[in-house]
Amino acid sequence: MAVSREQLFRILKEHYILDMSQKEIAKLEKLSTATISRLIKEAKTQGYVKIELNLPDNSVPELEKRIRDKYGVSFVSVTRVQVENQDMIIHDVAQPFSDYLYSIMRDGDVIGLSWGRTLCKMALDLHVKEPRDVTFVSLSGGVTMNVTETGVEQTVRRFASAFEAQGFAFPLPAYLSNELMKEAVMSDDQFLELFEMIRKAQIAVFSVGPLNTSSLLYESGYFSYEEMEELISRGFVGDICGRLIRSDGKFEMEGEYTHSVGITLEELKKKPHKMCVVVQPEKAKVLSCALLGGFVDELFIDERTAEQLLKP
Repeated sequence: MAVSREQLFRILKEHYILDMSQKEIAKLEKLSTATISRLIKEAKTQGYVKIELNLPDNSVPELEKRIRDKYGVSFVSVTRVQVENQDMIIHDVAQPFSDYLYSIMRDGDVIGLSWGRTLCKMALDLHVKEPRDVTFVSLSGGVTMNVTETGVEQTVRRFASAFEAQGFAFPLPAYLSNELMKEAVMSDDQFLELFEMIRKAQIAVFSVGPLNTSSLLYESGYFSYEEMEELISRGFVGDICGRLIRSDGKFEMEGEYTHSVGITLEELKKKPHKMCVVVQPEKAKVLSCALLGGFVDELFIDERTAEQLLKP
């Protein structure tokens, strides 16, 4: 049942300001309790409701120190897992991530964002104190021929919306099939502007992806199962911004690497701030490779991933 904006806002005020139960509101508004529950949930998704908890610091300092000592990374944030729910864990990691990003960004900055489920979900939980005069740009392509959702446009849009900033996304696949197509893209004026934004970006925000059947690269159809097995046999373990890396953090500047659209790993290494977010223990192996390769300056992870990362 549809309700007017006025009635929706009245319901939200009754629930959050007057502290009325959903059952009480349903009786007052002559709606079912299920409808009231649905409207309140939808209001959170639409951004009408933002819940802020003033809880003590949720970090795990001992794990942060061990990771800094082991990998030499400059900043580590490990968030304690209090609720075994992936969306809640992403929500909790978003708090220190948002605070740190806000503290280092300056007006006029360009901030690059990678594709993937983690950043796309975390973009819904950003804690922004006030708008900033910055620009967000996707670090790589992410359009797929199948219906797999890579989160490229949504991630850029959500970050830009949270900071009331501009956002630009690559309307291209993560991989092109041949060099001729890539040369054509690289010569297009509009794409050249996007590549220039990536080059100017002072901050790169990304996650890492393992090379397996649950990876977004595989689900998006960029590799067949046989091709993925062949890549694994050559020592590749995952990707950073669509660029494949080996178990020692190194990479090859040929083959699949040259067909990828977006930031190169050489360019990524030069960024003053390389912020990596990982909230899945199964990504610990490829995360370790990214750390060993020197692709991470600031790391934001959950307690489970940290413990897996520190295993011998």
